[in-house]
Amino acid sequence: GAGVKLSDVEDEDGGAEASSDKSAREVRNLSRAGELYNADTVNDTIFEDLHLHPVVVRDVQTAWANFLKAADTSEAAGEALCAAFMGAAPNLQSLFTAPRAVFATKLLGAMSAMVQ
Repeated sequence: GAGVKLSDVEDEDGGAEASSDKSAREVRNLSRAGELYNADTVNDTIFEDLHLHPVVVRDVQTAWANFLKAADTSEAAGEALCAAFMGAAPNLQSLFTAPRAVFATKLLGAMSAMVQ
């Protein structure tokens, strides 16, 4: 489909709109330059580059650098991310078969690559 609707929304008339119709319109809207992404819809048809305002980029990079500085080691930073990830979605733990330390290291590396 055009997208997976996470929750029903109401249209301008106050009634619930069909998920597929709403999702298709949102996908069209999301593909326009400068539009804000909708956190209620998972887009499963297109994968566009994420363009952020330079101030947002700077703030995210600063926050990431501060997070890394606050951790005593890169292992501690990875473990903190891993704990947050697994705490937010404990039902996914069984899908990760690598040792937790390996997962933490890979997660930290992936996050660092995205932020840089």
